[in-house]
Amino acid sequence: IAERNFTFIELNFKKSMNSAEMLHTFKNGVARYNAFLDDYAYLIAACIQLYEANFEVIYLEKAKQYTMYVIENFSDIDNLFFFFTHRDQKDIIVRKKEIYDGAIPSGNSIMATNLSKLSIIFNIRLWQERSFGMLSVLLNTVIKYPSSFGIWASLLLQNTFGLNEIAVVGSDSLNEAKKITSNYIPYKIIMSSAVKNEIYPILKGKYFTGKLLIYYCKEYKCINPF
Repeated sequence: IAERNFTFIELNFKKSMNSAEMLHTFKNGVARYNAFLDDYAYLIAACIQLYEANFEVIYLEKAKQYTMYVIENFSDIDNLFFFFTHRDQKDIIVRKKEIYDGAIPSGNSIMATNLSKLSIIFNIRLWQERSFGMLSVLLNTVIKYPSSFGIWASLLLQNTFGLNEIAVVGSDSLNEAKKITSNYIPYKIIMSSAVKNEIYPILKGKYFTGKLLIYYCKEYKCINPF
């Protein structure tokens, strides 16, 4: 169902298939209105979660593509946060920035979380620094009012304890990885490959022919596999 929904979004909400630019509303078979930061942030988060459901790396690559688009078109050049609207949107008086996590968490908190995870998946240090910088600006506010900044508070815990990196490689690795994801494990990135994969840092150098290996790592430093 998730795969079908994602395909539907890309087929119907993209302005063109060669662009990452999205639209916001779909009605009577037509998409319209420019997408907002929240739309992209949640789509990127969905890509990361969808990868952990089927372990198809195309979803990670799409997450990276949309993230680069957001950085280019929604960034405030004067600070680390993102505007709610696209830089080319002209029908507004002022470009606001949302940081409060209400019933729907803010696009900024979701993007900060996305940047933190993707920085490890792709080893992009600047994204990790930006995520940490965004959180640092709000640190005192998050500590005082955690219930109003829930995703930020969760990101604070993630930065405090670190992200668990799990690599499952080799024979029957896909089934084993799905067994792991059937359990709730907070603050983790899990990647899996049945073949040698030197592209992604978490998987690099971990494949050995004929063996099923599971690695537990933090910051690419791993204990002996089991």
